[in-house]
Amino acid sequence: MNYQQYKEFIKTSIDNIRKAHNENYLSIFAGAGISAESKLPKWGDLINELQKCLYGDTKKNEDYLVLAEKFYNQFGESFYYQTLKSLIPNNAKRNDLHLEIVKLNIKNLITTNWDNLFEQAINEEGRFFNIIKSDKDIGGSTGFAKFIKMHGSLDENNIVFKEQDYLEYSNIFPLIENYIKGVFSTDVVILLGYSLSDQNVKQIISWVNSHSKSVKPIYFIKTAKEFDRIEFEFYKNKNIHILYTQEHFGKQGHYEELISFLEEIKAKPTDISKNCNAIFSSTKQLRRMIFNFDYEAMKKRISEISLKNSSVLNELEKAFLFYHLGKGIQAFEVLKTTSKQAFRERNYDIWYISLYNMHNMPLFYNRFDNKEMEMLQTYHKERISIDLNENFYELPFYKREQLKYLRDIGTTLDTNLIEAYQLKEKALKDLEVWSSSDSSFSFNNNQTKAYKIFKETLLKYFHFLIINENQEKFFQQMTEIFFSFMAIFQIQEKRRGNNKTIPITLKSEQIYCILKYDNNQALIQKLNQYFQETNIIFKTERDIDLIEIFKNISSQFVNIDIFETEFSRLFKNFLVLSAWIELDQNTFDAIAEICQEKIDEDILRNGYDSMGYFITKQWDKFKMEIKTEIKFSILYRLLFSFIRKLTENFRGYLIVLESSRCMKNLLYILQQYNIKLDLMQQTLINTLIQKIIGLPNDTQIFISNFFVCDLFPITKNNDGVNQNVKKFLLNIWEKNQNRKTIQEDEAYLLLTHNMHRIRILSSEQYHKIFFELKNKYTNRETTKKFNNEQPIQEQLFKQAIQEDALDRILVLLKNCENSFKKE
Repeated sequence: MNYQQYKEFIKTSIDNIRKAHNENYLSIFAGAGISAESKLPKWGDLINELQKCLYGDTKKNEDYLVLAEKFYNQFGESFYYQTLKSLIPNNAKRNDLHLEIVKLNIKNLITTNWDNLFEQAINEEGRFFNIIKSDKDIGGSTGFAKFIKMHGSLDENNIVFKEQDYLEYSNIFPLIENYIKGVFSTDVVILLGYSLSDQNVKQIISWVNSHSKSVKPIYFIKTAKEFDRIEFEFYKNKNIHILYTQEHFGKQGHYEELISFLEEIKAKPTDISKNCNAIFSSTKQLRRMIFNFDYEAMKKRISEISLKNSSVLNELEKAFLFYHLGKGIQAFEVLKTTSKQAFRERNYDIWYISLYNMHNMPLFYNRFDNKEMEMLQTYHKERISIDLNENFYELPFYKREQLKYLRDIGTTLDTNLIEAYQLKEKALKDLEVWSSSDSSFSFNNNQTKAYKIFKETLLKYFHFLIINENQEKFFQQMTEIFFSFMAIFQIQEKRRGNNKTIPITLKSEQIYCILKYDNNQALIQKLNQYFQETNIIFKTERDIDLIEIFKNISSQFVNIDIFETEFSRLFKNFLVLSAWIELDQNTFDAIAEICQEKIDEDILRNGYDSMGYFITKQWDKFKMEIKTEIKFSILYRLLFSFIRKLTENFRGYLIVLESSRCMKNLLYILQQYNIKLDLMQQTLINTLIQKIIGLPNDTQIFISNFFVCDLFPITKNNDGVNQNVKKFLLNIWEKNQNRKTIQEDEAYLLLTHNMHRIRILSSEQYHKIFFELKNKYTNRETTKKFNNEQPIQEQLFKQAIQEDALDRILVLLKNCENSFKKE
């Protein structure tokens, strides 16, 4: 082999060693040269000290092993160990070479040294090693990496040093010997800190030669020496490949070349998200699909993967897309298959991520199906049985380095959140200082840093990962932090004298996280808390298509359920967030049309509050002249879709009227427009009135108070239907002149107030009823008589209802009285 060929050989050899380390089949033998930097004697120095004890200043050219045996025979075992322990003291300190070797976390670390320096490094690094100093230790070892002191340990008084020790090694350490001989067959072996003339190297060579057919390459590291072709070829024939590190790293010296070599063979951890990029030509494709809630694109991608012989990475992607489609069972099944296949292929990152996703997978059933329920129960048991920490330690070392972020994700999220909160608090403190001095204000810098934390967390940690409920809270809290920064910005601008509308641009990832992770009521609460008294309005980046996002979400919101579903929550969250966004007429109309479709499909039962919030907030902006281009007359379509549903199902929709102010607010807005009803709409209102007449009296009054009275003003341009509604209201008012209960009086007073408000009743009629009921209920107390004919619990319950009704009518009387003062 010439010099140039050797240069290529050493590069290839280091690649082979790195591969063995990556795949956990690397073992290292460490000799006395490793401890030399700790000022411990080398082999020759040790022999010189023993020779002085035996012969004084007389020099004898004697075999080292024989000399050691003579010393033992001359002075006895006790002085023998006493002398060696003085030369290799317990208080010697490990050096960086010990640390760097331990950090490699290799399968087997084997040393012929007797000192305790590797043990110091193991304890300092907190690594898990089975420490083996004698045969009795090897039997109790576990699955952790092994640190084997093959020549015993001074603290055990069982070292191999004398000629007899080497000759009887097989009898003294039979289990250790057999294990080490097996290492040469299974692992790539490196010899560090030895000289080629070392007796220990000769012993290893003899073992290698006895198993030459099955032995993997053995690399001898020789520092601070140039390539010696004859020496190299000689040892190559014995399956010992010398790596002259000076030829690869330059002339650095023994210690520095060893440090460079250990750094070179370390696995180079890569970000797992980079592996995911291989699926797409660009991560933007996946990001756009997810951030736009593009479910059709997700289904198409799943079909593409299913139609070809896909890789485990493709299958991981498929499970991730199933999860986003709300198909937890299908996602779990794909992950089960993928985890097994990835393990067979030794694709450990996909294996671990698959188990992680299975562990975090939300498993719900959407219909009452016994078979599906049994399947879910089975999968749930499998899910909770996954021990991610235990699985982590089954990974090869280099994969642990890559996937450590995933194991520690909870801690990482907590740390990131704390940092974001600190940035918010700093912004508040800076604002306080800025308000009382001429100092500069670093709001934008703090906000940028917080946003960077959020975005890096989202894009780095959640590529193809399913996050659990606890991890979702990170994004909920980050949303609140963003809102805090926006509110701080508003205060800053006001103090600068800027009272104009303040636009805040929302990015696609912010919109996604708000819609995906926030609870609907919590989102309303946050928005009201931070922006109710401000002139902030949200804008979106140019490439964000709100209509497309809402259409995508509504395409999956197709069923009404007793419980909130993923897609009903997304639908409502979109309406709530859009209430604060500056919309053009086209976008507003498109949102209204989609809401109308859901009313027509009879699946908006739990979404009227969110729709009402959207309509009302947009109207408030219109009144405040924050924006003026929106025309709200299109909302009449929503009204008549609702009327149609109300006539079909009074019982179901009375709950909507009672629990939500949506229709009341919508009717108020439409009253501001001069609407001319077409024939179909007039017929629909007349049909509604006719059907109400057939309902019980208390229901008629309820619908009149919560719907018909507000419907009446928009019929003003259509005399026929206007008179029909008016006639109905007067009729229901007149026939309820005689009432018996507080509840009936309360409903009648409210009806009188509403009919006066829409100018069907005169002020005199209103005042008459008001004073009649005021005199009746002012200073009145509910009866507190009990009898023995009914259970006391029933009587107490009725008493509570009466007291509640009395409280309500007194509040209503007060409100009516206040309305007189405004006339």
